Parts: sequence; C-alpha cells; structure tokens
Amino acid sequence: VDGIVTAPLNKYALHLAGHDYPGHTEILAERCGVREFAMILYVPSSTDIPVCEPPVCQPAGIKGPHGLAVAHTTLHTSIASVPGLLSQDRIADTIKLTNSFLRRVGCVAPRVGVCALNPHAGEDGLFGDEEARLIRPAVESLQQTGINAQGPLPADTLIKRAVDGEFDGIVAMYHD
Repeated sequence: VDGIVTAPLNKYALHLAGHDYPGHTEILAERCGVREFAMILYVPSSTDIPVCEPPVCQPAGIKGPHGLAVAHTTLHTSIASVPGLLSQDRIADTIKLTNSFLRRVGCVAPRVGVCALNPHAGEDGLFGDEEARLIRPAVESLQQTGINAQGPLPADTLIKRAVDGEFDGIVAMYHD
C-alpha cells in the first residue's frame, strides 16, 4: 500500500455507535498493528500540484524542493490534555517518523523544524517548561544521531520559515 485516502469522519457519531476511537489515525494504527505512528499531512512543492482548478489556479506556495510535511505529536485530544501527554520519547518518535517519511518521498537530507508548545518557545521558562524539559532534549538527542532537527521554535514563525523552504517538515506538539 502506497497511500490511503479517507473520507471525513464524524467522531461524535463514531463515539455514539460505541466505537472507542477518536479518529482515523488511531483506527488505522490498530488495524495495521503498529505502535509507532503519527498523523502526517503532506503538501508537495508548488511545482508539483496547483491548489485549485483554472482559471484561478495558484501554486501551493511551498518553496522547498520536496514539499512540506506536518506531523502531530499528540492527536485527537483536548489542548488541556496535551502537556500531560508529551514526553521526550514521544516527541523524539514523532521527529524520527517525520524524518523517515521525508526520506521516503525523496528528501535525501530532511530538515525538520520542531514547534514549541508555549508562546515564544517558553521564553526561558516564563511561559512553561516543556521546551527545556522535553522538547529540547528530544531534539538534541536526535541531532547526535545525525537527524537534522531544530527546535523548539515558535510555531507561528516556524510555519512561515518552512513555507519559505527552510524546513522540509514540521513537528507540532498538538493537532489543530
């Protein structure tokens, strides 16, 4: 299987029907028997596909040669639950999966930007300690293995930098 396309899923209806899955990603992971998985959204480079049909066709705007992948460290959960679900291992696993995915789509030397959880990447602990306690150690441990990951970086500016071609992938801490 090279890819799977899913239709929209009403998560509330799924719950009412007695299914204990918060979304497609978790269903597919269980059915495929995998323990390490991530939701990765991918847009090819602007030279690959248009965003809309002519006559108002505009390029996607992704300037990197390989497009842009965005992975979520946590999936279908409330924002209030996110800090408790993060761990250095979970963040590192998501970065590794993103790096591996990018290699599979032809990116020889992936550049992965890792989002902070808190505003301004925590501002040295002023807005939270997840950056220093979890995200930075995960990034640094993977840098030692040769993975080109940078972060934690403020999410709002990281997205712009990635669209401009500085990164091939983004790892976000939550699914928005």
